[in-house]
Amino acid sequence: MLQASGLCVIADKLNFFRYLSHFRCVHRGAAFLKMRTTTVRKLLPESWGFLCPVHTPDGEPCGLMNHMTAACEIVTQTFNTVSLLPLLCSLGVTPVDGVPSQPYAECYPVTLDGALVGWIEKDQAPDLVETFRRFKAMQEKKIPGWTEVVLIPMTGKPSLYPGLFIFTTPCRMMRPVQNLALGKEEWIGTMEQ
Repeated sequence: MLQASGLCVIADKLNFFRYLSHFRCVHRGAAFLKMRTTTVRKLLPESWGFLCPVHTPDGEPCGLMNHMTAACEIVTQTFNTVSLLPLLCSLGVTPVDGVPSQPYAECYPVTLDGALVGWIEKDQAPDLVETFRRFKAMQEKKIPGWTEVVLIPMTGKPSLYPGLFIFTTPCRMMRPVQNLALGKEEWIGTMEQ
């Protein structure tokens, strides 16, 4: 958004797969070409399994232009989340307009697509996450497979943004993993990973 100039990449047709790879390309932007702080060819942990560590070009765009892995998919569908709030409340979430039975310091905030929807007690949160993931993997309770369920626990040290985060919005990278406990394939996102 802050760029004054654009970047053009020509989709060459050396072969069919090379041509298709241009449409799975992720570029950080033309502004990064001029920065000296850009780390070249460094695959960050949250990108593992989503961006290919090998398929990056040589020369000037090295480290700036990556390609999505073969299994990575972008969420393109929207989902009406009205039915998720009653489900969360039935699993132990106190609605945002209610008062939790524990003090707020002993609860995690629960956000759904970036909006605060309630509170869950610390000891109940792992069970809620496990149940919600089971519903997602088994395609129960009309929870879409591209839902991302993230629990950031409170640690002894000050931790950043502890809470339960649920995402259903489009424009997120997802990849399949094998859920060994359920014996099913499950889709996870970058934050969930």
